[in-house]
Amino acid sequence: MNSIFLTGNLGRNPELQVTAEGTPVTKFSLAVRNYSPKQPDATQWFNIVCWNKTAEIAEKFLQKGDKVTLSGKMTSRKYTDKDGVNREWWEVVAFEIELPSRGRDRGPEPEEPAVRYGMDAADAALYEAAPST
Repeated sequence: MNSIFLTGNLGRNPELQVTAEGTPVTKFSLAVRNYSPKQPDATQWFNIVCWNKTAEIAEKFLQKGDKVTLSGKMTSRKYTDKDGVNREWWEVVAFEIELPSRGRDRGPEPEEPAVRYGMDAADAALYEAAPST
């Protein structure tokens, strides 16, 4: 089973883009503290990708510094860079995000009553099609 659950802080504001097919996709980074007696302040960074409704929710309601919990799937892509070096890019395809509380003035609450947003049918299809390693 390929599942990952993370709690951390956004390292940058989500960036919403639309694919050539019209599918919304949002990307952001997430800083997760690694608690260890040897390195109490160690942080690991994750690249996060959201699709469709989840992408729109992330772009609308998240901002740099927010603490969120998300679940998703680790994926990787192999490519050759401009210097001919083989590389591998890892990212988390998030299919559920728990939004931060609205303690500060950040605009309206989401219309849906819950603060946890999951994938819709289109997200589920992308999740199943995403490569896993």
